[in-house]
Amino acid sequence: MYELGVEKVTLEDLFRRSYIVSNHIPDLPSTKRALGAALFGSMREGATFINTGRGAQVIESELAQVLRARPDLTALLDVTDPEPPTRDSELWNLSNVVISPHIGGTIGDEVTRLADAIIEEFLAWDAGKPLRYQVTRDVLATMG
Repeated sequence: MYELGVEKVTLEDLFRRSYIVSNHIPDLPSTKRALGAALFGSMREGATFINTGRGAQVIESELAQVLRARPDLTALLDVTDPEPPTRDSELWNLSNVVISPHIGGTIGDEVTRLADAIIEEFLAWDAGKPLRYQVTRDVLATMG
């Protein structure tokens, strides 16, 4: 355990132990098709998988296979690959899957707060002050 009560675990342990798994993995070549049947099949009874990251990180045929066999699991998919899923995708027909039209983070006050943050960063940059959210080459290499 750490000071904040957070425990570092493997991806396998995270899927096995969590009631809710929400994907926010950066969209990198190394993360494509990283989430498959072994992880989804290991989820605890009644667990939910939320994908607001990138659809390419999920092996959707394997997700569908597990969800078909495990109706106790739920998948909430804001992103898919391709987007939207093809007409023949099994995801459309599974009662434990909800597909939304990639709207996560783009409704309500989120856009206004994002614009405010961008304006504040620009004003700090223009005044020669340190940036709060500077994107360096190292940071850029791991961003989604």
